[in-house]
Amino acid sequence: MDDTQKFLKDMGRRIAAQRKRMGLTQEEIAELADVSPQLISTVENGMRAIGSDKLYRISRVLQVSADYLLCGEVNERDVALLHDRLQNATAEQLHAICEICDVVLQLGSAQ
Repeated sequence: MDDTQKFLKDMGRRIAAQRKRMGLTQEEIAELADVSPQLISTVENGMRAIGSDKLYRISRVLQVSADYLLCGEVNERDVALLHDRLQNATAEQLHAICEICDVVLQLGSAQ
């Protein structure tokens, strides 16, 4: 597999994973991003590159930065989106979220 194929596969995996985390189908994300469901499928499968305009729309729907979708890198926008989501959480919810974060971070460091 050459570098371009690996890049497309990795980007497709990040798009599919975020879509699934959000509980969206390929059809739903396609409608919200104003692209075809076939495009979402081929991109998620790493079979096709997409233009910046479509990538931007998909990133907005998935509530992550285009940087994250392209490279897997978290930037300030990603952190700000998380902050916005936590603004209305109760103290109990924040405590539960912190516990979940601790488990996830421990799993990540074990790999």
